[in-house]
Amino acid sequence: MASITVNGTCSLPLSSSVVCHAEHIDLDEEVHEDIVDLKEEEQEDIISKLVVMLLSISWTPAAALRTIVELNIPKILATHASAPTHSMTAEELLERAPGASKPNARNLERMMRLLTCKNIFTEEVENITEGGLLKVIRRYALTPLSRVLVPDHATGTMANFVKFTTMSPVFCKAMEHLSESILSGGSAFESAFGTNAFDYMTTHPDQLHCFQAAMTDHTNQMLPIFLAKYQGFKGVKKLMDVGGGDGTTLSRILARHPHIQGVNFDLPEVVARAPCHPGVEHMVGDMFQSIPFGCDAIFMKVITTHALDSVPLTLPLY
Repeated sequence: MASITVNGTCSLPLSSSVVCHAEHIDLDEEVHEDIVDLKEEEQEDIISKLVVMLLSISWTPAAALRTIVELNIPKILATHASAPTHSMTAEELLERAPGASKPNARNLERMMRLLTCKNIFTEEVENITEGGLLKVIRRYALTPLSRVLVPDHATGTMANFVKFTTMSPVFCKAMEHLSESILSGGSAFESAFGTNAFDYMTTHPDQLHCFQAAMTDHTNQMLPIFLAKYQGFKGVKKLMDVGGGDGTTLSRILARHPHIQGVNFDLPEVVARAPCHPGVEHMVGDMFQSIPFGCDAIFMKVITTHALDSVPLTLPLY
């Protein structure tokens, strides 16, 4: 019988189906004492309910993460936190936050403490006496996890990816239609907005920009590992990146394999905002309509998961 460790000393017997979801749960000794004398199935029932409860509120760290990115907290810490601790209080952070007309340091501190539990920040606690009263001062500093949320991080930020994939108004509205998409078919996003996500972005430039920036963040995270391992580009002469966005992925591939001629293929509104990259030709089109001939290899990152069951995709074969 598998078990779950409690405070590193005690263990509770659990079935494997519960353990796979409860591996990060840490029960304090008081809780353990309350249930240790119960039958095995009763203990399992209590733990299972706890796991479900934690899953139900698991959106809160993502929402807090999005909030500190929107407030630019990592950038403020990276720029203004001074030696030797390189830390700041919630009040000090809000002094640097733009648009803080009625700053609420207590609310920010609660989010910072939550994210400290997730290793996004570190927290230093100082107890001082002020006017005969005990006052707790909490200071926060960057960790490796929050450093990659700084917009000008040396190897590329993940801030835009957080903004696009977490609890944005567009995301939340689409999520309201998930049950409908199962019961009635179709897409939750289309039920919410009357069009698919790609067409929606063509009429909402801010959402398109957020999406493209998020894909660039994803490239910065994924591509170094991919290029270090993958050897399939050595024999390629002309490579097309289908749905290549602003051409960042293709430019990084060409930097590693300069013998390749690159073609970045995407929608007109996407290509219009794409910068010039050495060796990369930008080409306008719609992959769901047709993909041009002329390249000896096609590169597709992520996009093959998008609705291809209902929209046939025809690739040029030689």
